[in-house]
Amino acid sequence: MTNKDNPNFILQITDSVTTRTCAVRLTPDDVSLPWEVLLERYLKAPPFEELLKNQRITPESVRRLSAIQDLAYVSDDDGRLHDLFPGTNIKQGDRILAPGILPELALGRAGDIEVDVIDLTVDRWNVGYSRNLVGFKKRRWNKDEPAYQGFIRSAVERGRSPSQTDAILELDSAKDRLTLLRSVSERIWKADFESYSRFYRGKTHL
Repeated sequence: MTNKDNPNFILQITDSVTTRTCAVRLTPDDVSLPWEVLLERYLKAPPFEELLKNQRITPESVRRLSAIQDLAYVSDDDGRLHDLFPGTNIKQGDRILAPGILPELALGRAGDIEVDVIDLTVDRWNVGYSRNLVGFKKRRWNKDEPAYQGFIRSAVERGRSPSQTDAILELDSAKDRLTLLRSVSERIWKADFESYSRFYRGKTHL
């Protein structure tokens, strides 16, 4: 039995394959919404800045939620999210939720605070690998663009003046584009082995 007047409502979302879990605090009105509206509001297109400002989500949950987004939804080449991947089921416990179903509240605790929890699992075990890599990479770039731009610039500017680097990054010629690709490739190749050794686990023979 849960207290419907309890202001502490939590939506917990778990990805079945990676087991990533994120949580966001709901409003009292949210608990009367069907699951697909909740996911539209808090998984597909959440107002991250507002949620963080109002302390309804933690920075760690933002990172996890953002990762689950890319695994759960089809994206176009511009990185816009559309429907859930075909074959995805939304479950509560062992029960698959049909469209229009209101998920149940369960009693939980966050430290010493009693909370009502809506615990949903994005079940992707029946989803084939049909990710749009163009859109996926676009979304990853947009989420951390300054870091990626800084990495690329640092790779190109090795042994070059700032003005030379700026000219190359304009990519006005095939030579500039080739220089960028070579510079980034060389930077990755010369990186510490540990930074990418996980890709070779069990495959490297000395």
